[in-house]
Amino acid sequence: MPFLFSETEVDILALLYNLFTDPARSHKHTHTGALILPTTQSLHNPFAEDILTFIQKLATTLRDDQLQHFEQRTMKPSVHLNLATAADYLPYRKTIDIIEKAILQRQQISFEYTAVRTKQGPFAHNHVDPYYIVHMEGHFYLIGYSNEINKFIEYRIDRIIGDSIEILPHMIDTIRQRPMVEFSYWIDGDIAKLGLSERWLAQTTEREEVYVDSEGHEKRRVLVRAKAHNEWRVIQQLLKYGDQTELIEPANLREHMRQVVAHMMSFYEK
Repeated sequence: MPFLFSETEVDILALLYNLFTDPARSHKHTHTGALILPTTQSLHNPFAEDILTFIQKLATTLRDDQLQHFEQRTMKPSVHLNLATAADYLPYRKTIDIIEKAILQRQQISFEYTAVRTKQGPFAHNHVDPYYIVHMEGHFYLIGYSNEINKFIEYRIDRIIGDSIEILPHMIDTIRQRPMVEFSYWIDGDIAKLGLSERWLAQTTEREEVYVDSEGHEKRRVLVRAKAHNEWRVIQQLLKYGDQTELIEPANLREHMRQVVAHMMSFYEK
């Protein structure tokens, strides 16, 4: 039996299909200027093939005119909600499946892991409580709690040695909450007016003030208080704003930011 999809629902189906298309690999139609995707795409997202196969199966139930509309929207997309990954995660689908099985069964896992900040390794991570897998900035991460060091860690999936992963008989006996870091920062008023980062768990605007910069120009800035899970990500996100932000507190995080900026400055010194 065919599905009775409306035209809007066909558009949504095409939009879902285009989650895994890369507009950078498209070319413009000679006459209309619309983007046209190549007939084959490199599917580096480990879930892309299964999802696209399912959507194609749904599409076969469309009426002929709707199917034609669907194919036109997938070949010449105008909106891209791109879930393309920064690396090829297709070889790590088995690793993800093993982790997901452990999560559903509430069992601990162990594996060898190569950290980015060390030239040694890989190192063994034993008795890790797997909580969930998340897609952030083009990479897949396992959010897990290490019972060895009593700390939550973001493990990047492609740095887990696939052959080393093992589901342990030990059960997760305690559900822990990830700690949060609360911080505040000044941000340029024009940027704040356009919308603050949605990466924080929570954020509130504390106050707004006008000041005179070093060149004598009058400017406006906003003091924001926010919460996040990870201090490193706080620093990385604020660095994206360049000199339009200033991290205020806590003092230890501000000092960490100062060290990072000083190290960056050393690259450009004569």
